[in-house]
Amino acid sequence: MEDTKLPRREREKARQRQEMLAAALDLFSQKGYHQVSIHEIAQKSEFAIGTLYKFFKNKEDLYKTLMIELADKFKAALQEVLKAKGDEIEKLRNYVKVKGEVFRANISVIRLYFAEAQGASFNFRAGLYSEIHEIQKEVLTSLTAVFASGMKETASKESQNRTFWRWPSMASPGISFCSGSNRLNCILILRTRTWS
Repeated sequence: MEDTKLPRREREKARQRQEMLAAALDLFSQKGYHQVSIHEIAQKSEFAIGTLYKFFKNKEDLYKTLMIELADKFKAALQEVLKAKGDEIEKLRNYVKVKGEVFRANISVIRLYFAEAQGASFNFRAGLYSEIHEIQKEVLTSLTAVFASGMKETASKESQNRTFWRWPSMASPGISFCSGSNRLNCILILRTRTWS
């Protein structure tokens, strides 16, 4: 593990920070971002308010950090599937499967993000959205590469493999799948309501 290579003091700081983020996530998920105070987060994480401010400027900074770290975690899981060895169909199947698992395991975070995105101030929303959008763009770039590889493979084959044959008619696989990916997100959010 990487943490064991850090000095003891740094490991302790990382542990404290994670405890604060976990407490904030729990409270935000239960009450919503606007209904939670920084004092409640400090109390739940069992740290003094001053200690919390050593790690985060304010509640907005804590929320943004939490969402970005979780988005990075989601990206890592999806990128791993998309960059794995194997054929494109299997990569896409695994992508949908892993995305469903990520949504299912983190439904409270995803609901929180979409619920709070509506009520956030423009400056806060713009900063968070641009960072999340960049993370999402990296995944979509990898996803587009899988589609492009599949189209190239199909074009080079003599047979008309029906699975990939439709792909060349798409103007841009990335853009087409991006809208499809958003639909998949909606379906996963709705489906997780029955799973949770």
